[in-house]
Amino acid sequence: MVLPGVLSRTGQARGIVAAVVMVLAIQSPPSMAQPEPDAETLACYRSAIKVEDDIPPTCLSAAAFGDAHAMYIVGMRTKNLIRRKELKERKHWLEQASRLDHLAAKKALADIYYEEGDIETAEKYDIEAAEQGYGPSVLRLANTLMQRAQTDEQLGPIRDLLEEQAEAGFAQAQFEYALMLRDGRGGPVDTPGALLWMFEAATSGYVEAQFQLALMLVKDQPGQTLRWLVKAARAGHTKARYELAIVNSGVGGFDINLEEAAYWALEAAHDGDDRAAALYNELIAQGIVPGNAPPSLPSIEDVGQTGNAPPLSSPTEAIGQRGR
Repeated sequence: MVLPGVLSRTGQARGIVAAVVMVLAIQSPPSMAQPEPDAETLACYRSAIKVEDDIPPTCLSAAAFGDAHAMYIVGMRTKNLIRRKELKERKHWLEQASRLDHLAAKKALADIYYEEGDIETAEKYDIEAAEQGYGPSVLRLANTLMQRAQTDEQLGPIRDLLEEQAEAGFAQAQFEYALMLRDGRGGPVDTPGALLWMFEAATSGYVEAQFQLALMLVKDQPGQTLRWLVKAARAGHTKARYELAIVNSGVGGFDINLEEAAYWALEAAHDGDDRAAALYNELIAQGIVPGNAPPSLPSIEDVGQTGNAPPLSSPTEAIGQRGR
């Protein structure tokens, strides 16, 4: 196992790189054998999907008999309880599940210790889960290492780690990997690759990726920029809402639609964006009234009419194909 000290704020830079390399190269240890769940345990699993607050009685029984996932369910059912006794109970069940190599339980324990400010213990659990390939812990570990890396050379293994997780289908990893490719961090700039992975994350519903993809396409595919801005804005992204207010005001060569500009300016203003509030007041002073319903998402055919470039199914078509 990678020692938590490797990740300490005073650790050597080479230790940071070694930690990532170990996460990439280590073989997953065998998990402790779990028996096939019986009917009562399966009932626990099913009830846990439906019950949000209470602990299903079948889960208490299954947890007491050593079922790791039932232990995890019981532990997570206490996550909103704040009294010390109940937090202690939560840790107890999650630690029991963690000893049986329940990876989500390890991450849940890391979450608790991060909240408590015990970074060393939190990272210990994250590392244990990451070494066994648990995606959420791998991504958090990668981001931690990225923040502590001191040179571009040290970012190379982290870039490799994010590529591996991106290939595995994790939208956040696809987004983070795309940023590294776009900015040339940990390796050369790869604009087609950055577009490809940002597109993958955006189509998976990762809202920040939708916004960043819109910005990346503004030069070659302004119509697609509008489409992705609308997607992000409708998902609640404040900056996307403000940008839609701007582009619908005619900035950047987009078609002018002042009613939609006022609508999105008002939405962004409600989110606390002062620039949007100022723009909204300017539009209202001109007699522009925002619509009451959210603007419809432009179709692929519609966005092809905005700007000079035709619509596309993948952003890499605009600047050349890149094989994976």
